[in-house]
Amino acid sequence: MTTYLVIGAVRIQQWITRSPRLALTRGASLALTQRTSSQYLHGRFASPLRLSEAVPEIAGVVVLESDEDLDDSQVLNAMKVLGVELPGIEWTAWVAAAPSYIQAYRDTDGGQRGGRTYHLAPASRRLPMLVECEGCHEESATVKRLLPDGKSHSYGEDCEIRRGFHEEELKRLRAAYAAAGPDGNGATEATQFDHLAHVEPRPEKGERDPRLHVMGRRDADNHIALVAADGNRIGDFFKAVADVGDAAVHTRLSKALDDATRKACVEARQKTERHMTKPQYYPDVIHYVGGDDVLASVAGRFAWIWAVALGEAFERGFQDEVERALAGVPAQQASAIRQTAKAASLGIGMVFTQVKEPFALAREFSGKAESLAKRAGQGKRSVIAWADTTVDDRVLGGHHIGLAEASMQLSEGHALSSLTSSARSTLTELLRKTPSHMQLDRIYEWASRTRNERIKDRLIRETDPDKGCVTLAADLDRARWWPAAHLEEIR
Repeated sequence: MTTYLVIGAVRIQQWITRSPRLALTRGASLALTQRTSSQYLHGRFASPLRLSEAVPEIAGVVVLESDEDLDDSQVLNAMKVLGVELPGIEWTAWVAAAPSYIQAYRDTDGGQRGGRTYHLAPASRRLPMLVECEGCHEESATVKRLLPDGKSHSYGEDCEIRRGFHEEELKRLRAAYAAAGPDGNGATEATQFDHLAHVEPRPEKGERDPRLHVMGRRDADNHIALVAADGNRIGDFFKAVADVGDAAVHTRLSKALDDATRKACVEARQKTERHMTKPQYYPDVIHYVGGDDVLASVAGRFAWIWAVALGEAFERGFQDEVERALAGVPAQQASAIRQTAKAASLGIGMVFTQVKEPFALAREFSGKAESLAKRAGQGKRSVIAWADTTVDDRVLGGHHIGLAEASMQLSEGHALSSLTSSARSTLTELLRKTPSHMQLDRIYEWASRTRNERIKDRLIRETDPDKGCVTLAADLDRARWWPAAHLEEIR
């Protein structure tokens, strides 16, 4: 019988995004990955605890095991090791004894029921009467640093760790960029949010602008999107995996999920880059990716391309990764796992903001949009929900679209691509100013007066008139950031 201790970071995305500075959010992501890795943690826990090999590495999760029972002090001391390494994070843990990790997980439903549970508050906090950290305003400052802007900044313990990791990353990026030389692709990682707003240089005055544009804005610079994604039906998948009762299989299939998500992010970047001309920076910054979770900032004009590519790559890639990991699994159990993998999808939330908008606010909106996407998909399909803080201060319930529909419209054109920008603006104002019970009649009158047969046909075909107006309003809003190849398409 082995005693398993599973320690996990709580509210990771909120912790990563609590600083408005990209350098510190990027540093947080790097710190979380490195300081919860088995390579880094090897030998840091007191006997009888040792790192378990029963699960793959996932940033923010540490699994330990012991041949002896563990008392409360041993558990808390192990948690404090992580609390020292990442002092801004809140940690939870569960303990269970079982013949294998799989059995421990099944017996406690992953720490949700049964077993012993523990909690450790962040080690670094904001204390009264002390200078606050200028990096996050969530902890008291402990050090002063002279930054490249020439100013002295007071940082807390957590932000100082973030800063250190970002500095090391910058050295690596500069070395890689220098090594690429003049024959490199010219792009490098964004280290400021402003870089994402200007991933491609503006053309010289008088020159044609070859960059990708969006339907609703003649100038999409100075805007970025924050994308948050979370898997659907992943719990069903792991229940099917647990039924196999083989720790090695569990490890392979857990890694298959993590690999699929990471590769989906890579594919999303690669597909987006195909639409770029002379890129200065990559179109995205991945703040966090682990398991079935993603949090990334993307250049505003490319956000829809990136989000759709992420969803499609995950659905396809997860099944491929699972299939490769099923070697040696009995046929009946393998079939059950395949079915759950096939049913898995993503709920994707996306918020468009001005580049100077507080990052924490964007995180709040993206989280609400992600929740809307998951509700709209009912766990059965991938859905993208969106918000735009430049026009609304809330996430509107009808602002979501299925991944398959979004993909089709990226290929064939937006549902309202036949309308001029002036017509879209008129319709938007009409919907805003007209009471909901009168909207259908007013829109039909407008369509008849302007001889817009497509809008009339669309309203006639709609079996639920109220839903039709909501969908029309959502399509109009979505057009604001929908890709259009060139300025000529923004009529």
